Amino acid sequence: MLIRPATSDDAPQIRALFRIILKQMELKKLRNLNQQRLNLALELSFKTKECRLSKGQIIVAEVDGEVAGMAFGYPSQADGDIDELLCHYFPKVGLPAYESLYDNDDSQLTKTEWYLDSLAVKPKFRGLGIATALLKRLPKIAARCGKTKLSLDVDLTNPKAKKLYRKLGFKQTDTLQIGSHRYHHLMRAI
Repeated sequence: MLIRPATSDDAPQIRALFRIILKQMELKKLRNLNQQRLNLALELSFKTKECRLSKGQIIVAEVDGEVAGMAFGYPSQADGDIDELLCHYFPKVGLPAYESLYDNDDSQLTKTEWYLDSLAVKPKFRGLGIATALLKRLPKIAARCGKTKLSLDVDLTNPKAKKLYRKLGFKQTDTLQIGSHRYHHLMRAI
């Protein structure tokens, strides 16, 4: 397994992994959109250098030349910028203009946080330590961004993920609402 920064060529596979998360989130705003256009808009966003390497950072786990998993996050000061990046191509592909993918999001990041927005592993690669390997790479990324803490939100209905995060030193700091789901906000020092 190779953990590496994402390239623009990885965008289709990153988009597919990101869509797994969006489906689980059951976001009302995205339900009635043309799914092919939504895929195209997200893929175009993930191809941008801003989304992969500057405002946001995406790393992938590659197994036998295939993207098996991805981690997508950003330093706290880029929080609003990331929503804009993800929605930027919506009007260009014939979707309504949105400022955010989320119906409501009451999370508040502190200036010391590097936020893990998304972590996903393809079903056929689950149970092989890919999520753990991706998570263990994040402190270096956060430190390069000048951050001292990693944070993430985990759905209350996903105890398996919360168990993994706790095993790696994350502690719950808050409970919040994103869309129609409740989440635990977890954090750990790096």
